[in-house]
Amino acid sequence: MTKPITDDGDPVAAAALEVMSAMSALKMEPEPLEKPEGDYLSDRDYWVRHSMEHLCAAMKLLRRAQCEEAGLHIVGGVHKREER
Repeated sequence: MTKPITDDGDPVAAAALEVMSAMSALKMEPEPLEKPEGDYLSDRDYWVRHSMEHLCAAMKLLRRAQCEEAGLHIVGGVHKREER
């Protein structure tokens, strides 16, 4: 399985790839973690946790695309309007 990407050209296309990777991870055979850290599936199974990483990366990419569309950029988690 691939690692999540967060900076690869077109953020919307990259987000679509991240969602496909997340779906692929969820189609794997269950792989329980030796030392679960909670009661949620993402705390108990490797592939569910890996899928969540891809979904989080997709959300970051979509947020970046939305900001770019609005002429904003993110600095330290804060939206700033680009100087024109």
